[in-house]
Amino acid sequence: MRKGRFLAFDGPNGAGKSTVAAAVGRVLRKKGLRVHRTKEPTATELGNLIRRKETTYYGLSLAYLVAADRLWHVENEILPAVARGETVVCDRYVASSLALQYLDGVSLKSVWELNCRCVVPSLNVVLLASPRTLARRLSSRNRLSRFESTISRAAEIAAYEKAADFLRGKGYNVHVVANDQSIDKVVTRVTDLLRLT
Repeated sequence: MRKGRFLAFDGPNGAGKSTVAAAVGRVLRKKGLRVHRTKEPTATELGNLIRRKETTYYGLSLAYLVAADRLWHVENEILPAVARGETVVCDRYVASSLALQYLDGVSLKSVWELNCRCVVPSLNVVLLASPRTLARRLSSRNRLSRFESTISRAAEIAAYEKAADFLRGKGYNVHVVANDQSIDKVVTRVTDLLRLT
């Protein structure tokens, strides 16, 4: 059986991770690949706790919770799907921790120490958009998360650029893709990059 691949999407809130991940998944299925869609935080008790208590946990305590959820995710969902020959398409991964926990006062070194044992994706796409585009997309949401309501879009973009550079230095195959353009162009760019991995 052909070994699968692991594709991770990261980027600021409002960058279109879920939309692009879903569209890429559909294209890959049409090409005959078996696709396993997933996201972080997971749907486990721990992942649900992270979502429900986002205003309770800050800094290093949140970083530990997110890392624990991710390690469970890797061991129990991502690696088994890859071993079955599936292409795993994940909405948020290590780059999101590096960016968001950094903005929450945790050093990149500390975040990396918690996540360095996680499996490296075949391809890690960091979606970016202009601050204006991100703000417009977030304005249509009924409720904003703590990060969405307290961090500037420009600061979040800068943190993701920093996270992408950091991960490249750790051997990750990271590509920054602008998501201010049409979804078709973004999906084509991502599938082209995946073909090269």
